Amino acid sequence: MAVSIDYLCFTMKVKDLRHCARATYMDTHQHDPDVKKKSRRNTLMINPIARFFPQEPVFNTDFRARSAEDIEAYRNFFRIQYQEYLDRCLKLFVTHVLGLTMNAPRGFGFQFYTESMKLTTADGEDFCGFVGIGGNQDTVHFQINGTGCKHVFAKLQAWELHGWLSNVLGVQQLARLDLAYDDYHGLFDCDYALKAAYEDAFRTASRGISPTVNENHKYRFGEHGAKHYSQEMVTVGSRTSRIYWRIYNKALEQNLAQNGMVWYRTECELKKWDIDALLNPDGAFAALNAFSASISSAPAFNTKPRPEKRVACDVLTAAYWMRRQYGKILNSLIEEFDGDIPKVIGLLQRDGRKFSFPDTYTALIQSITNRSVDPLECKS
Repeated sequence: MAVSIDYLCFTMKVKDLRHCARATYMDTHQHDPDVKKKSRRNTLMINPIARFFPQEPVFNTDFRARSAEDIEAYRNFFRIQYQEYLDRCLKLFVTHVLGLTMNAPRGFGFQFYTESMKLTTADGEDFCGFVGIGGNQDTVHFQINGTGCKHVFAKLQAWELHGWLSNVLGVQQLARLDLAYDDYHGLFDCDYALKAAYEDAFRTASRGISPTVNENHKYRFGEHGAKHYSQEMVTVGSRTSRIYWRIYNKALEQNLAQNGMVWYRTECELKKWDIDALLNPDGAFAALNAFSASISSAPAFNTKPRPEKRVACDVLTAAYWMRRQYGKILNSLIEEFDGDIPKVIGLLQRDGRKFSFPDTYTALIQSITNRSVDPLECKS
């Protein structure tokens, strides 16, 4: 692909790692053109990578306790076994899915996590990012840098990682995604970015003010007033905004300009972005604004966050995962109580304050559910 992924951050629930052992080939290769041509009998084939993951520990219901201490001891034993199981699944996910290596805990955390580990290549030579675990609502956070992304996407396609994250682990949003375009002909340099900013090509919405432009050059004057750059960079937007642009002379940064090499890089830093951007990075880049569309010739693939869809998908996705995790148990309970659904719901209802969605969700949910939208639409 012409547009590369240069930075990737995502967060997932630790307990969802248990789904990796049941990942089907259709879960991870749903968007593979070859898979779509195959017959339906192949859609539920277990992914070969899933066979590396251990099976989930099962609580022994035949255990007979003689005292309350026995019960607590067994619960602690099972809790420890389950935590070891999840830790093993995390290491296997890093190794077999991402193709990286997770080092030993560093003894301190990052990004509000109590513990962290370094990510490296399989040989341990290249630093690829961090993994944060511990606390923070029982989640695990991945921060993969540019070097790590090169190794990850040399092993698997971006749409394949989308399948693992979205269909298996329930990740719907990327904390950060950097898309980069490399120009080796000098067509899309800093001057081009300034001209595009003057023509308001960085605007992503018809309303509001245009993003801020900052020229961040470093140079000295030579003979006849010629500028000799040590840094050539233009940034557009704010580091705290959802979209932030960097256009800079990569050859200067890598000390290659003295050899006559031309290399300009255009980077777009996206925050809290829809994971569907992994399905088509080129199209997602082209759909951002007029500036990116003038660089990438790929058909636009709009992944800009849309509040209306996000609201409804919050509810529909929750129902999807509830059905996936507890559907069999609910079916058994309904059968046990002769189809008395209100009685089953009453049995499962938790005492105390309920979780309620905002009032503004109601109309949006109905507008989508009335169109018979499947929860999987939120994942495609």
